Amino acid sequence: MLGAVQGRWLVILVVGCGFHSNASTGDARERDATTRDDAATDAAMIDATPGCSTAGLDCPAGQEVLITGCGTACWVGCTDGTPITESAARDSCTSWGGTLGSFASGTELDCVRAAIARGSAMWIGLEQAPGATTPQAGWSWISGAALDFTDWASGQPNDGDGSETDHAEQCAYSSTQTTWQDTPCTDLLARYACQR
Repeated sequence: MLGAVQGRWLVILVVGCGFHSNASTGDARERDATTRDDAATDAAMIDATPGCSTAGLDCPAGQEVLITGCGTACWVGCTDGTPITESAARDSCTSWGGTLGSFASGTELDCVRAAIARGSAMWIGLEQAPGATTPQAGWSWISGAALDFTDWASGQPNDGDGSETDHAEQCAYSSTQTTWQDTPCTDLLARYACQR
């Protein structure tokens, strides 16, 4: 469903409409995109959280998307926009009243990705503590949620060179392959998901 809202276009994902985007703005390092089973993702999408809206979300030159039925949180996302740093994505989520997304399951991650990042990379709210001594240590959700689910790609996190001595890659993103990788927080991605 599309509608003009204060001179901007608002894209709302409605359950059962089978929203699919062919846009592929994302991490330029990842050219060969694959997606997970769309039927399983669509089946996970149920009613939207009451009172959930994109009001207050500022997507730099992009589209605000209301994401329905992905768990119990209110989810919104930014897509097709100007690539921004993790810090800018985090600030956008905070201005909306939430945080960059934290995921409790693969089903929740697939649901959110289907709405805003099918075939594209997106920032997630996973950061590594500055005092971590190995690439695998010190990761936590910025929302404060328990880190009970992870979806790291093989060999990840690796801090770029396998050593944590330079603390080069302290932020995480969900890649075009859907699995997570660590990366510098100053990298640029055009998509991200917020929750509250």
